[in-house]
Amino acid sequence: SIEADNPLERVQRAPGNLRLAYISIGGFGYIHNIAKDEEPQPLNTTPRPFNEEAPLTALYFQDAENLWVGDSLGNLHLMNLSTKEWESSYDSTDSLGKVRAFIPLGKDTLIAVTAHGLAIISNKENSKIKVIECLWPDDMLPVNGAVLSEDSNTMYAFAGTVVYAVDMGNIPSLKVKYTNEFDAIITSVGLLKGRDYGLAGDKDGYLHFFDLTNGRTLGNKTNRHESHISTIQFMEINNQEMILTTGYDHVFKLSNLKPGRPSLSSPLIIAEHTGWITDAAWDKESKTLTTASNDRRIKTWLLSPLKIIKKIQ
Repeated sequence: SIEADNPLERVQRAPGNLRLAYISIGGFGYIHNIAKDEEPQPLNTTPRPFNEEAPLTALYFQDAENLWVGDSLGNLHLMNLSTKEWESSYDSTDSLGKVRAFIPLGKDTLIAVTAHGLAIISNKENSKIKVIECLWPDDMLPVNGAVLSEDSNTMYAFAGTVVYAVDMGNIPSLKVKYTNEFDAIITSVGLLKGRDYGLAGDKDGYLHFFDLTNGRTLGNKTNRHESHISTIQFMEINNQEMILTTGYDHVFKLSNLKPGRPSLSSPLIIAEHTGWITDAAWDKESKTLTTASNDRRIKTWLLSPLKIIKKIQ
């Protein structure tokens, strides 16, 4: 485990290795290689090209050597981790709003999930970062997050009590297919590979199954956590399909996904954080999970089905 100076908000894993990036409260970013006995390295060693004081709010590894970051003003930057230099930047001048997350669409194209909506961004051939298209529906509330379906070219963005299904099939054109309103504020959405339903987590700790084709709720909601569900992730370990959820009740839970109708097995509950678990990152190649909490700790776990093999210290 790693102890940071401040409570933690975001964590991301580099594909296929034990390098991670994280953001603490206040918007300070760090890189850490947990395979080596070294101190975390701050991302601000090299000043950003503009608005250097803007807190960082989002991270995404394009690959093992290139890291995207977004800030509270909507500025976008791409860092080469080998040189520690900012290779490209986009000055938003607050037109995008706070960057919540990045979602890959291809090697050099991503969706920036922002407070104002969704923006398609590109950095092809290491050119200057460009915003290709934006989706700011008049009735779309400030977006808190989104996930992309690998099966249907649909993005599911959540804002307030609403989940928006956004058609990604005709990029750069973006269109809302349908909306679904729940009975509580939605704080996370998870998609299940090869399934026609998804999961939405709310601020009260409940899970909702919903039909991906029309947004209709399936069955009764399930009381999963004591409060706010911060992440929902689908994982496949040794051919077993599992669901991970993390919450503000200081625990993360792992369940087998039952065949047939939407349902989960009784969860394995891991309670080794002493604060809100704010984010989690799963690396399927190494079968390791990293959790970040406002107890100022990042913990990395080696998993087998419904079993914690060990913590990587």
